[in-house]
Amino acid sequence: MIEMGKRLNQQRRGKGSPTWKSPGHRFWGAIALGSYSNKRGVIVDLVRDAIHSAPLAVVRFEDDEEVLIPAFNGAYVGQIIEAGENAEVRPGNIVPLSKVPEGTRVYCIELQPGDGGKLIRTAGGYGVVVAKEGEYVKVKLPSGAIKAIPAKCSAIVGMVAGAGITEKPFLKAGKKY
Repeated sequence: MIEMGKRLNQQRRGKGSPTWKSPGHRFWGAIALGSYSNKRGVIVDLVRDAIHSAPLAVVRFEDDEEVLIPAFNGAYVGQIIEAGENAEVRPGNIVPLSKVPEGTRVYCIELQPGDGGKLIRTAGGYGVVVAKEGEYVKVKLPSGAIKAIPAKCSAIVGMVAGAGITEKPFLKAGKKY
């Protein structure tokens, strides 16, 4: 009698049957930059999520609002974060692009004011503010492209944490798959 092998896990995932149900992720889509007007917060916790390559920072603002942002390089629990027009331009602070000097690294950039930050959220990523032209700020993205973004859009100053993730070897083809 010839026995046939079982279906591989990769094949079960693709089928989408009760045999293989994708695990839910706690922080799926919860990252939010939002439009903050002159708030101060503190980093309460640094968490790891299976779906994101970078660690996430839980920031609690003065009005007890908690948000998740991609952690910046050098973040630690208890660090003060400022957000808004009057925030100082230093790593971790959420500031409008109009306030960021040229040559500064930024990440988690909004495409439209208040959309929560759509660009550059992966581990080790950052963009550089290249020029300011009227109501637009030109940012050099990690791909090398230069994108004009409205100056009212917010961004986080610094670089996303977890830059060493690309140096980890895969060890075998199944892990990469």
